[in-house]
Amino acid sequence: MLIELKTFVEHLTCDCSFITHHTVFASLSGPHFLERKSQIIDVLSNEIEW
Repeated sequence: MLIELKTFVEHLTCDCSFITHHTVFASLSGPHFLERKSQIIDVLSNEIEW
């Protein structure tokens, strides 16, 4: 599921926000998605590796 979410985020090109039901992803919600996109991908990558 995390790999799918990471793939989804990697391909988004619009400035949007989304909410997941996982508390670990609290940092993924909020404004200015495109400015934070690389940070979000890093968080997901770290969670996948863990």
